[in-house]
Amino acid sequence: MATDSRPIGVFDSGVGGLTVFHALEQALPAEAMVYLGDTARVPYGTKSAQTVIRYTLEAARFMLRQQVKMVVVACNTASSVAMEAVAAESGVPAIGVIGPGARAAVARSTSSRIGVIGTRATIHSGAYALAIHAIAPDAEVISRPCPLFVPLAEEGWTDDDVAYRVAERYLEPLRDARIDTLVLGCTHYPLLRPSLERVVGPEVRLVDSARAVADAVISDHSELIDTSHGEPGAVRIELTDASERFLRITSGILGSELAPLPALATLPVSLTVVGLAATAIPAALLMERFGRRAAFVSSSLLAAAAALVVAWAVVQSSFALLCAATLVLGANLAFQQQQRFAAAESVPPDQVSRAISMVMIGTLAAAAVGPQLALALKNLVPGHEYAGSFVGVAALCVAAALVLSRYEPGLQQSREADRGEAGRPLGVVVRQPMFVVAVVAAVVSYAVMSFIMTATPISMHVHDHHSDTDTAWVIQSHLLAMYGPSLFSGRLIGRVGVRAGMAAGLALMFACVAIASAGHDLMHYWWGLVLLGVGWNLLFVAGTALLTTTYAPAERFRAQAVNEFSVFGTQALASLLAGPAIHLLGWRTLNLATLVPLVLFAAALLAWPVQRSRNSRT
Repeated sequence: MATDSRPIGVFDSGVGGLTVFHALEQALPAEAMVYLGDTARVPYGTKSAQTVIRYTLEAARFMLRQQVKMVVVACNTASSVAMEAVAAESGVPAIGVIGPGARAAVARSTSSRIGVIGTRATIHSGAYALAIHAIAPDAEVISRPCPLFVPLAEEGWTDDDVAYRVAERYLEPLRDARIDTLVLGCTHYPLLRPSLERVVGPEVRLVDSARAVADAVISDHSELIDTSHGEPGAVRIELTDASERFLRITSGILGSELAPLPALATLPVSLTVVGLAATAIPAALLMERFGRRAAFVSSSLLAAAAALVVAWAVVQSSFALLCAATLVLGANLAFQQQQRFAAAESVPPDQVSRAISMVMIGTLAAAAVGPQLALALKNLVPGHEYAGSFVGVAALCVAAALVLSRYEPGLQQSREADRGEAGRPLGVVVRQPMFVVAVVAAVVSYAVMSFIMTATPISMHVHDHHSDTDTAWVIQSHLLAMYGPSLFSGRLIGRVGVRAGMAAGLALMFACVAIASAGHDLMHYWWGLVLLGVGWNLLFVAGTALLTTTYAPAERFRAQAVNEFSVFGTQALASLLAGPAIHLLGWRTLNLATLVPLVLFAAALLAWPVQRSRNSRT
């Protein structure tokens, strides 16, 4: 009998439903599918039942307009309160995630002690407990809301110290209750699987409803579906908001799909950071040896090749290729960081800070253009989602190489240095007081920013019980405060001077510590993180501008290598230390601890006029 050729519709509030979408795609590769992510209104777990029902019906109506043959509600919150409404209105089969997840949990549990985690709305509805008890009346169900997991997944913070500490706090009561099975009652939660497994241990079985839903579709609706493995079906993803977070999480999803072990799912993302840190010094030295233009063009073309390898890895389902290619893409970031120095060398000294800030504005432009392009190309390679996005990345890298091929050293002294003029020994350069001040400015700005920002979600939500929405708002405001000031910070520093720019950035960071450590209200966090972001921008731009005055053109590459390695190495260390620090010290003490580097740098800044007068006499 011929199967129904209409697509399967899958709906979720954000990126989490992609886990269900991929499980269906793997089980039913010949089926056409449409995915709708309501990323404009995520999360659903904090909203009222009436609002969730309204949003879910709007999504179901969209799916019906796409002529789907069934609607899979891949959102646990929607499944717990809106399935009756969807079934009554849709006219096609409607499948939720609660029932399949409950059946899988009962089948896997040997002690009948089952834990359930989900959003507040899902847990308060009692839907999982009712579904489990309908199958196993004697089962003991221990439920726990974990609302911060959704913003962590949406931000891509799935397997770092922040995710682990939050999971440890949430799951401690379930671990103490000696459960043997844990239901991941939100489709975002499988993205945090490595952190969850570290907390509960290997003796607890994790139930991901994604595969259970795929099995339910196959067993309950066999007359509608094509179970063959022939020509891949067309897939399409629709979003109510093309968010940067959605695209950032795709690399983690690719890792989840291709990794041989769940614990390795986020390795490709981690290797990007490793590539950046490991290449900071080689990038500068290669530019010294071959020139900036050759290095920029070569690294962009190599990144284009790496992006194509990622696309091929998706097609071939090769996790090793994916990891190798993302390492190379991370290495390209080290070359990109050098672009701010190239910009500084292309303008007169009084315009250096403005040139640096203009390069940083590119981050905002990339955040706006990149997601749109990636989404447009997502299905370029039929049957292999995300492969097309990396083909687009490759095209962008080639375009960047073409632009960079026209780069020329902007100043006469730089051109002369590129022809082989010698400079002082590196030890002499790095011992200059102004060099030390410049590097320490950048190091302090990144270290303090990473230390406080990384700890903020844990302190806000886990310790102080602010909502996940408020927590996400504070972090988003901080990120905007980091890069938004680039529109004016370079011009401001050029007008008032590097020392005044550093002092302003430092003052804002002191203000951040004062406000953040004064209380735990929402606005204490918001003002603290916004001031932290603006202070970081001023201090980092001013530090980079000062650095460019401490070396001769022939010395610049080795001096820049020392700076880059110091900055990004310290940033990584501060980020790693933030998780343990927030639990051992608490929010107030953690903020006060940053006064040590801030005060030391303030002392160095106050000593600046003295050092300059001494240098003038020598």
